[in-house]
This record gives sequence, structure tokens and C-alpha cells, in this order.
Amino acid sequence: GKMRALSDITFNLHRGRALAVVGESGSGKSTIAKIIAKMYKLSAGRILYRGHDLEEFNKGTALLDYRQSVQMVWQDPFGSLNPTH
Repeated sequence: GKMRALSDITFNLHRGRALAVVGESGSGKSTIAKIIAKMYKLSAGRILYRGHDLEEFNKGTALLDYRQSVQMVWQDPFGSLNPTH
């Protein structure tokens, strides 16, 4: 059967702001990021970007504009959380 990776996720992110997704290992942080980056497809629900459903950005200029506006910054936890740095 299908495994549910995420359930009832809601957040709003406004221009000029950053979002940090934190949680224990296996909690779905990378899955959320990959869905927002359109690396994974949603099986249910929707994501709105500037009032438009993310599924509208499938190819061409709309997808290119989206990918230029929305990007992930992967963090190295050992380098960024190391108290000796």
C-alpha cells in the first residue's frame, strides 16, 4: 500500500522572508523541500505560489520563473551546528 509521508502541512511564506524546516530524522523535512522544488509530485493536496496552484507550473517559462524564484539551500548540519566553528 501507499505510505503517507506528510499530513496536514500548512505554512505561509512572505516575500523577503526565509523558512527553516526542522524536525527529527524521518519527519518529512526533505520531502517537503523536494515537493516545493517540484522534484517530487504531490499525491494529494495543493501548493499555492502567488495565488496559483503549483501544478500549473509544468513547463516552459512559468516553470523556469518558478525555479528561479524558489530554491533550496541544503544545510550541512555538521558544519553549521559545530560549536568549534
